[in-house]
Amino acid sequence: MGIELLCLCFLFLQRNNYVQGTCSQESPVTCEDCLLSGPHCAWCFQENYTDSAGIHGRCDTPENLLSKGCQLNLIEFAISEVEIHRNKPLTVATQNNSDVTQISPQKLTLRLRPGHEETIQIKVRQTEDYPIDLYYLMDLSASMDDDLNTIKELGSTLSKEMSKLTSNFRLGFGSFVEKPVSPFIKTTAAEINNPCRSVPYECLPTFGYKHVLPLTNDAEKFNEIVKGQRISANIDTPEGGFDAIMQAAVCKEKIGWRNDSLHLLVFVSDADSHFGMDSKLAGIVIPNDGNCHLDHNNEYSMSTVLEYPTIGQLIDKLVQNNVLLIFAVTNEQVHIYENYAKLIPGATVGRLQKDSGNILQLIIAAYQELRSEVELEILGETEGLNLSFTAICNNETFFPHQRKCSHVKVGDTVSFNVTVSLSSCEKNIRHIMIKPVGLSDTLEMEIHPQCSCNCQAKAEMNSPKCNKGKGSFECGVCVCSPGYVGPHCECDESSLGTSSCKGSAEQSSCSGRGDCYCGQCVCHPSLYGKVYGPHCECDDFSCVRHRGLQCGDYSEDKSIPCSLQGENECITTFLLAMDEQGRTVIHSIEQKDCPQLPNIPMIMVGVTLAILLIGVVLLCIWKLLVSVQDRKEVAKFEAEKSKVKWQTETNPLYRGSTTTFKNVTYKNQEKQKGAMAADFY
Repeated sequence: MGIELLCLCFLFLQRNNYVQGTCSQESPVTCEDCLLSGPHCAWCFQENYTDSAGIHGRCDTPENLLSKGCQLNLIEFAISEVEIHRNKPLTVATQNNSDVTQISPQKLTLRLRPGHEETIQIKVRQTEDYPIDLYYLMDLSASMDDDLNTIKELGSTLSKEMSKLTSNFRLGFGSFVEKPVSPFIKTTAAEINNPCRSVPYECLPTFGYKHVLPLTNDAEKFNEIVKGQRISANIDTPEGGFDAIMQAAVCKEKIGWRNDSLHLLVFVSDADSHFGMDSKLAGIVIPNDGNCHLDHNNEYSMSTVLEYPTIGQLIDKLVQNNVLLIFAVTNEQVHIYENYAKLIPGATVGRLQKDSGNILQLIIAAYQELRSEVELEILGETEGLNLSFTAICNNETFFPHQRKCSHVKVGDTVSFNVTVSLSSCEKNIRHIMIKPVGLSDTLEMEIHPQCSCNCQAKAEMNSPKCNKGKGSFECGVCVCSPGYVGPHCECDESSLGTSSCKGSAEQSSCSGRGDCYCGQCVCHPSLYGKVYGPHCECDDFSCVRHRGLQCGDYSEDKSIPCSLQGENECITTFLLAMDEQGRTVIHSIEQKDCPQLPNIPMIMVGVTLAILLIGVVLLCIWKLLVSVQDRKEVAKFEAEKSKVKWQTETNPLYRGSTTTFKNVTYKNQEKQKGAMAADFY
């Protein structure tokens, strides 16, 4: 079996480099089936074209069809191609804001054959001095009271700083708290009128979202609006901020978003936000519809009717309206909003001080971060479409499988190679858009699958060429009506069965290597040799090769040496020859090179002896090392002993157990007593 696999691999490597699969291996019988069998396959619709493979020979590579006699103009071979309809150059400097081009090309048609890839290069350049619309969306729950005081002069300072980045800056203001329903607020009359009465403090009734100031370039008006704001309150920790984000994104006319500007939505809060089905706690079960619902007072009128938007809905609307979201949240909430930002294209998170004292620096830093990145996003019908991106960023550095460039300076041009392919054929035309995140410029792409044959337009219905109208003549072959089969629809299916195409009842029709036409097998051609026989049961490539020759490829004038490896791995050699009657004769059969079974007992004895021997050797080595160490210690002791300076019979460390003291005073007293006694006598 190993020799057979090696032979097959060798044949595969010798094929044409352009061919990546066998066109006829799936027996395509129509032009369309042929084109779907591989991107390298072509169909010959020449009427008088025939070859040894019959109908299946019409599907092959263009080179092979030409070599078999098919005329070039009668070969159907769909190719992929790109047709660019609009490719305006990128804007270098902003002169007219209404005519800024930041992506090229802008519109193209891609005719794509399934299985084939086509690569398109997209260039993006962020224009200098691009207009900016900034909408400040603030949480006005009771915990944000000190923040409201901090930003009273934000309009002036922010406009002054942003003027360094753009000459066309506008800002607006909106606020939010929570859905004014239980259990998010207390529903007693007194608490509804003044949610802060338990503090006590006078504050506004709870509201969902208010659009306070449309986008304007009047910074002083922004300051006046902010100074007139008052806080409100609710009883649960999360707020209704996602309701406000949705309305601020979709209410384009009321907010004042411009088509040709960078849309920045600054979301300021010190708490998490409700989303999705959280509103079911209040009995609100109608999903958010993603539409604008601001009433004549610019308040969110459906706050108590529609659910909070889901993260997916927010992503769709933010991308659709080119809104870049900046989360300015306190330290405790940063990790939560970082998780949200990972899902929302173009979103960033900034760490807000308790009193919003760093909000100006936060907005500037977030803007610079957004402008230093270029990321592409895809919109439209992408199911079944394979898209692969390679980013070409600063210094022509390639980043495979990425569609984002970082650390880009405003005014620099970055490129992206987009490789598009279809895995299957769908007759419908696809429309997709590729655009930079946060920008309104887009590349519109129309994809036409190339999986039909032009020759089908000239089909002859009920053609006399197909057994007097028993089928239509399309692309050089007959497509038979139901109930008829055969190259010319000459066979009636009702009078034929497939049993004549089977060697036995258990076998498949034509051994699974051909099609049954009119009770006879038409064998599929194979890349590796010839398939033949009444039931396609034979071939000339399954034999083992010997010295480059197949055992089945014999000649009549000499014997061919062959070898065969059996299941027991014994190699049998023999000679093939042809006798006088044309019969194949096998002679000189020899069996050799049979592998012997392993001697298990001897292997076990050998392993045991080896383990014992290794153990004895290790033990000897250990004993030798211990002996050497002991000798070193003895020698060291003898050397130290020879250096002793005291006598051997005296131990300088020994001290006796008896100590004698003499009392001098006592001795003098004895002498005095003796003298007195002498005097007395």
